[in-house]
Amino acid sequence: MTESVPHWRSLEHLAETPEFQAFARGEFPGYTNIYENTGEAELVDEPGLDRRRFLALTSAALGLAVAAGCRRPDLKILPFSAIPDDQIGHITPGKPAFYATCLPRPGGALPVLVESHDGRPTKIEGNPVHPCSLGRTDAHAQASILDLYSPDRVMSDKYPGVMEKGQVRTWADFDTYMRSETARLLKDDVKGKGFAILSEEMNSPSVRLIREYMKSVMPEAKWYTYEPVNPSEARNGTKYRIRYNLDKADRILALDSDFLGLDVDQIHNSRGFMAKRKPEGMNRLYVAESNYTITGTMADHRLRLPSSRIVGVLFALITELTDKNDDVGGALGVELTDLWAPPHSKDWAKAVARDLIASRGKSAVMVGTGQPVWVQALAWGINERIGAVTAGIVEYREPPPEANDPGIADLVKDIDTGKVGTLLILGGNPAFNAPADLNFKAALQKVTKKIRLGLFFDHTSEVCDWHLPLAHTLEGWGDAEAADGTLCCVQPLIAPLNGAPTVDSMSDVTTPPRGGRTVLEVLIGITGMKAKGYDLVRQSYSNRSGIALTDATFDTEFNRYKQLGYLPAEKDKGIRKSVAITGTSVAKAFTRLIQADAGPVASKDSLEVNFVPSYSTFDGRFAMNPWLQELPDPIT
Repeated sequence: MTESVPHWRSLEHLAETPEFQAFARGEFPGYTNIYENTGEAELVDEPGLDRRRFLALTSAALGLAVAAGCRRPDLKILPFSAIPDDQIGHITPGKPAFYATCLPRPGGALPVLVESHDGRPTKIEGNPVHPCSLGRTDAHAQASILDLYSPDRVMSDKYPGVMEKGQVRTWADFDTYMRSETARLLKDDVKGKGFAILSEEMNSPSVRLIREYMKSVMPEAKWYTYEPVNPSEARNGTKYRIRYNLDKADRILALDSDFLGLDVDQIHNSRGFMAKRKPEGMNRLYVAESNYTITGTMADHRLRLPSSRIVGVLFALITELTDKNDDVGGALGVELTDLWAPPHSKDWAKAVARDLIASRGKSAVMVGTGQPVWVQALAWGINERIGAVTAGIVEYREPPPEANDPGIADLVKDIDTGKVGTLLILGGNPAFNAPADLNFKAALQKVTKKIRLGLFFDHTSEVCDWHLPLAHTLEGWGDAEAADGTLCCVQPLIAPLNGAPTVDSMSDVTTPPRGGRTVLEVLIGITGMKAKGYDLVRQSYSNRSGIALTDATFDTEFNRYKQLGYLPAEKDKGIRKSVAITGTSVAKAFTRLIQADAGPVASKDSLEVNFVPSYSTFDGRFAMNPWLQELPDPIT
């Protein structure tokens, strides 16, 4: 039989001094027993905050947090102490759920998988089954979850939601105002005349449905598109949207192209590049650039050149690819090549050209979106010559319809000539990042009615009559196209924060002023369209899948689309297919060079300034995100 061995926590405990007995009398050391009848221990240092009050405040805070939390579109917001009957067995507290959606961005949406804990989105990763992400994301996607909960978005006391000229309003106030404005614009003698919309690039089939409706009821209205970091130069140089399959390339020449960093579709490009970055048969990367980039850090051979001289490398390639007696060689000549290519770069470029030619059908040339149209056209011709197009390394797809929208420069011209009376700005921050020579803020003062829908109250909201809070991507319905053209679903994982309504048409509502609406919801109300945002998402899926809304299988297939997060290309009837480019030659591309105004050639003493996006805040759109503000620059 083992005897218990006495033990003491201290000498005071052994001596059983009165001080120690007073110290240990409570349930825990450092506490005193206030409620003698119950034996409950309370903090000595905080007599005003006993345990009962602490637990009461904690429970209340937890209840409020849950009540303001997530919903699936058809799920009531209730504390998980009272799980709805239809969700019993489907929700396990503490166990994460995952929902497929996408993050719209210029050049194509990023398909993602969002982790949600007890109804609250907590983590974003790439959609592992979509070819554009294959389970990977970038810093901007990871940090976007913080924007959802940002107190500067719609919860700030200074900017509490809907505002009119600095005064707090409600969505009902704006609905009343916009209802009268819409009625005026729909009149037969007006038909949208004087009404304009300025938006970011939106590759959304549902938005296109509203645009088609707007053309029928407001044919005089105009739509302008503006992106500060604009891929339109590359598109204009080829008249197509370019996509690269670098998993097929053994030799890559990147000219002022940060395809592993900030260029369009960089996640897909990175996956393809790394697929060939293996010891057995490793690919080779040549980079000529003016600014040190992530892509430049990965280069096997890197050449530093001013942006204006990048085209000299292309000229050297053309010299190796063409005969002096053909139309290109004769037109180009040695003098032009010497003029554009600095002497130290010619030997480098010739060595690269020989390597690309030796790897015909397995090599490609990539030009950054900052290079002018005629340089893009030259690269197009070279890729055709070295077999990159035939091998499928370089794909050309039909551009989306909005690629032909007039830009912000056209809008400023129309404002100056008095053609714009009412302007709706969807997203972006043009008052901050529009080209300085346009003087956009000054032009905006000439517009009588200015409405801004934005995630934050920023520079543009300050100079507009109305500021409308934009719902976060995880708060509403929508859709978008990925860079490969596939249709991706945008579905809500959480209700608009702070009790804001989700409304799809102009209707009388009495709601708190805070919270956001989606682009679809605002456009539906302004155009007077009799529909809901969710209905448009279903209709666009029907159009792309070929399954009628009345078909018995529609709901099943639509639910599958939401679960997968996108419509596979083989089932997409409306996807823009790859375009087969035949008969293209360097001569045709060079003709564009002759017709273009290339401008004067910079001398060696010329000063050249490049404005490039930030790896953290990009063009400024992520300036309100603390995670990205604190993100160290990967280069500097």
